[in-house]
Amino acid sequence: MNLTTEYPLEAKPVRDTSDLLNHPGKNTRRLSVITNLTKQLYHRQTTSRTSLRSFYIKTLVLQNFFEKNIPCCPQWVMDHFDEEVGFVQRNINRSIKANRYLQSDQMLYPSNALIKHIKAIYRDSGLPFIETDDRFAIKISPFKALQFLIDYCRISLTNKKKPETLLQQVIQLTLWEPLFYERKNILTTGQIARRIETSKSTLSTALSVMLDQGLLKTKQDCSDSRITYWQVNPAAPSLREKYLILRDYLDGNEYRHK
Repeated sequence: MNLTTEYPLEAKPVRDTSDLLNHPGKNTRRLSVITNLTKQLYHRQTTSRTSLRSFYIKTLVLQNFFEKNIPCCPQWVMDHFDEEVGFVQRNINRSIKANRYLQSDQMLYPSNALIKHIKAIYRDSGLPFIETDDRFAIKISPFKALQFLIDYCRISLTNKKKPETLLQQVIQLTLWEPLFYERKNILTTGQIARRIETSKSTLSTALSVMLDQGLLKTKQDCSDSRITYWQVNPAAPSLREKYLILRDYLDGNEYRHK
C-alpha cells in the first residue's frame, strides 16, 4: 500500500482558529486508515469498550509489541501514564487472565490469541504491517499509527473532570476527514453513523455530550431545519492541539511529533 504524501500539509504552524478550518491542506489515505483502525478497535474491544483510560493502557502495550517488537514491563506502563497504579495493574491483570498477554520474568509478551486478533484488526483497517519471525509475529510499517493514537488520546485524558471516551475519539477522527480531504467541516448525524457503523441513538448521546463539553459545534440546514450538521469546534484548546498532532502525523513518512 502506497501511503506517501502526494499533497503535503502546510509546514507553518496554525496560529489562529481561522487557519484550523480554512487551510487544512491535503493529505493521503492515512487519516482514513487511522479512523478505520480506531473504529475497529472500538467495536472489537472485549472489555471496557468506552473507557479511554483502558484503551490508552492497551495502546501503550501494543505499541511496544507491534511497533517496536519489544516486551513491555508493567512498571514502564505505570511510569508512562499519570493514572492510579491499581487501575493500571488491574487492567494488565485482566488482559493476562483473558490470555491476551503472557508474562515471563516480569515482562509482558503477546499471546497467539492477541496476535491473531490484532492481525485481523490491522487487515480490516488497511493498516500496513509486515510479518516477522520473532515472538511478536508482526510489525507495523511504515508509519507509527499507535504512537499517533497515544499522542492524540493523551490530550483527551488531560481533562479528568470531563473525561472523553473511545467513541468520542472515533467521532473526532471522522469529522477531521472531510476537513482534511475536502475543506468541508460539517457532517450530518447519519453520515457520521454510517462512517462509524453505529446506531444513531448511541451516536446522538455521544454527540450531545461532546457539544456540552465544547468539543463540537452544530449548524442547521438552511433548507431543512430537521437536519443538523456537526463540526469540530476550532475554539476548543484540546482540538487545536490535536489538529497540530494530526497534521504533523500526516505530513511525512515517519511520525516525529514531540
